[in-house]
Amino acid sequence: MGTTAENRNYWSAYPWSEQGDEWSSTWGGTQYLWYGTIFPRIHAFVPTQSILEIAPGYGRCTQYLLGLCQRLAVVDLAEKCIESCRTRFSPHSHISYFVNDGKSLDMIEDGSVDFVFSWDSLVHAESDVLYCYVRQLAAKLKPGGWGFIHHSNIGSFKDARTGKLSVENRHWRAESMTADLFERFCDAVGLTCVGQEIVAWGCSDLTDCFSVFTRDSTRTNSKPARIENANFMEEAARMKRLANLYSPASRPTDQVVQQRGGALSVESAGATETTIRQLEDLLSLDPHNAEIQNDVGVLYYQRGEIENAVTHFQQSVAIDSTNITAQKNLAQAYLELGRTGEALKLYQTILSRYPDDVETLLVIGRLCLEAGRIEKASDFFRKVLDVDPTNSTARQHLETLVHHT
Repeated sequence: MGTTAENRNYWSAYPWSEQGDEWSSTWGGTQYLWYGTIFPRIHAFVPTQSILEIAPGYGRCTQYLLGLCQRLAVVDLAEKCIESCRTRFSPHSHISYFVNDGKSLDMIEDGSVDFVFSWDSLVHAESDVLYCYVRQLAAKLKPGGWGFIHHSNIGSFKDARTGKLSVENRHWRAESMTADLFERFCDAVGLTCVGQEIVAWGCSDLTDCFSVFTRDSTRTNSKPARIENANFMEEAARMKRLANLYSPASRPTDQVVQQRGGALSVESAGATETTIRQLEDLLSLDPHNAEIQNDVGVLYYQRGEIENAVTHFQQSVAIDSTNITAQKNLAQAYLELGRTGEALKLYQTILSRYPDDVETLLVIGRLCLEAGRIEKASDFFRKVLDVDPTNSTARQHLETLVHHT
C-alpha cells in the first residue's frame, strides 16, 4: 500500500465527504455494516470497561464503540481524523484522542485495555506496522484482554521467487501482510491468535483477514481456528437488500430503490446530476470499486441513459464477477436495448451459479413466454414454486397458461 508517511499524506488529503460512510454503501449504510457484519463478530468482547480503537478515521465505528465501554481511546496517524472525531464526539467525556506516528502506542497505559479494535484501516498497513502494534498490544492489553484487527492477507498471493502478486490489488491492500504473519507476530510477543476469518473483500480472492487474539496465558501454544469465507460480500449484499427494504430514510433523499424483474432500478424524485458527479468523483479515487460502478449505472438507468448504464454495469461485473446484483442490472439494461440474446445468456450464467434464484427464474420464464416457448416457460415457473410455493406471480402465470392450452 505504501509507507506510513504515504498513508498519512493520503488520508490527510482525502476529502472525507461522508465521514467514511461512503465505504459502507455496499452494506446499505454504516448501521447495517455495524449491526449486520461487525457486531456479530465482536459481541462476545463488549460491553467492557476500556476499548482502544486504532485508525478510527472520521469515527465510522467509533460512534458505536463509545456506548460499549466506560473509557475509549482512539489513535490515528492523521491529525485531521483525530480533530474530526474530537469535534464529532465532543459531548462524550469518556473518550481520549491521540495522534501517533503510525506505529506507536506509547500514549496508552500498559495493562489498561480490555479490547482493541480496528476495522477497514490497517488493511493498508504493511507488516512492519502490524508487528509494531501487536508487540505493543502485548503490554497494553490487560491480562485476559482481547483484540479484533482487520488486516491484509494479499501477501499470501505473492510469488516468493518474483515478489509479484498473482492477483490484482484492487483495494490497496498491504502486500507484505498475511494471516500467517499475524499469527506468528502474536506468538513472538506472547499473545495468542485464537481465530482468523479470511475473506474475499469486493473480489473473488481471499485478500483480507479478521484476526481475533488475546493476552490469556491459558491459551498459549494453540493454533487459531481458521475459516475461509469466499462469500463474505454476499453478507454485505444481503444487508443492503434489507436496508433497501426497511430503511428508506437512510438512503439519499432523491432515490427510492426497488427491485423490478430481477434488476435494481432507481425511481427518483429527481436523481440529480450532482449525485452522479459525486459518485464519479469517488470512482476517480477508487475505479475498481464494483459497488460504486453499479450505483452509477443505476442512476444512469433511471435517467434513461441506458448505454451509459450498461458501461458501468459491465465495469462492475468485470471487477467482481460474483456480484449478482450488477449482473441482473446489466441483463435488465440489455433487455431495454433489445439485446435479448445477451440478456438471456447473462441470466443463464446467474442461474448456473444460483439455481434457486427466484427473480432470475421468473425473468427467464417470462422471456420464454414472450418467445412462444410455452412448455419451457412452464418449467421455469414450476421451478419457482418448488423454491417458493407461495410465489403468486409464478402461480398466476401457470394458471394463465393452463387456461390458454
